[in-house]
Amino acid sequence: MNYQQNNPENQQNDNQENNWENARDNWKAWEEQQEKKDWDHWDSNASHSSYYNQPVHTPYDQGFAKASLVMGFLATIFSCWGLSLPFGSLGILFAMLCKRKGRKLNSNCRTGLVLSVIGIVSGLLLIIYCVYMMMNSPEFMNQLNAITQSLYGMDFNEMLQQR
Repeated sequence: MNYQQNNPENQQNDNQENNWENARDNWKAWEEQQEKKDWDHWDSNASHSSYYNQPVHTPYDQGFAKASLVMGFLATIFSCWGLSLPFGSLGILFAMLCKRKGRKLNSNCRTGLVLSVIGIVSGLLLIIYCVYMMMNSPEFMNQLNAITQSLYGMDFNEMLQQR
């Protein structure tokens, strides 16, 4: 008997070499299999991995998300002038159009939705405050009468009585 054949260390080294050769062969087979697949259908010059080969188009809901964000900003900005109701409702509508079954809202949609709700609430609070002040404050009513007198030639109270 040969000493090298019976040595357990040599047998382990042979097994490890065979394992590495098998791993190399398996890796080559996997690479060949991946090359057969059509990984490059987006015409990317990157490697053939799925990480680098992302689609170049924007997601389908990106337009509505941006529209929701813009309408939310406009709703918060124009809440002082009472224009927050149409802008805010459009922002909420666009945010809901972004929502697809089984998907979360992206960050632009969520931000637009929150800003739209804030704009609508602040606009409604401002309208309620103005109506309250108009009904209860004599100074505010005198100013309103002076403005309608200069614009329409009659007081606000007379205008309300005519209608």
